[in-house]
This record gives sequence, structure tokens and C-alpha cells, in this order.
Amino acid sequence: MSWEILRAEFKKGFYNEEDMAVVISDSYDKCVKTGGGGSAMAPATGDKGGLLSMLSACFASYGTMPFGDALDTGLTLYWAGATAGPDIVTPGSTAGYVKKDNGELDDFIDQLIEGFDNYHKQIIFTLPSVPPIVTVGYKVDS
Repeated sequence: MSWEILRAEFKKGFYNEEDMAVVISDSYDKCVKTGGGGSAMAPATGDKGGLLSMLSACFASYGTMPFGDALDTGLTLYWAGATAGPDIVTPGSTAGYVKKDNGELDDFIDQLIEGFDNYHKQIIFTLPSVPPIVTVGYKVDS
């Protein structure tokens, strides 16, 4: 499972000419909720709509809004908008660089997953306990 959900759904959506903003945001949400967790559990409800809105705006702009900027803001909205689970102290800030030109679809998907993993390393959670436990990072299994 894990990132393989995103990989499979991305390819299916791409080849079926689906709305890729919906495909990416839905797949990302599934991966976060089912793909592992590392030292912290995923929020039960992230703001998938925030990620969707930024990616939709990016794709509608036909290149005017850089994909990397939309992804960064969308991920920040996703994690800052978490309404259940551990408290998010810092939602992260950047997913990293995704090249515009890739030789293969798998190359782009690999870069997207790497960007998600880079972003997850920046998230700081507070886990409820006495005293509260602060933990850094979230891991989705490869």
C-alpha cells in the first residue's frame, strides 16, 4: 500500500484524463491515512480541500502558478487544517523541487513522492500525554 496507492491512482487518472488535482489530493489523503506513521499518527482529518483547491488553481492557470508553489501551499493547508489526531505545531513549509520536464511518467511520480517525503520531515506534532511529547516527522511507507 502506502505510496503505491498514489502511484497506481496517479497513472490511472492520468491515462483516463481525470482531474489530476482531485486524483493527487485524494491519493495523498489515502496514503497519509493508511501508509504508516513513523513516530506520530496521521491526523484523522486533514484538510484535503486545501490541497485540492491549490492544485486546481495551479492546473487552471496553465503554468502561471508554479506547481511547486501550489503543492507547498496545498500541503501546508492540508496539515494546518487537521482537525483530529495529534496537534500540529508546525505544518511544514516546502515539498522541494519537481522538474517540469521528465522523461517518463514514473520519473514525475517519483519526484512527487520524494517531495511529499521531504515535506513530511518538517512537520512537528505534539502528542497528548503528561508531559506532552513533541515529535518531528511523519513517514508514509514506500
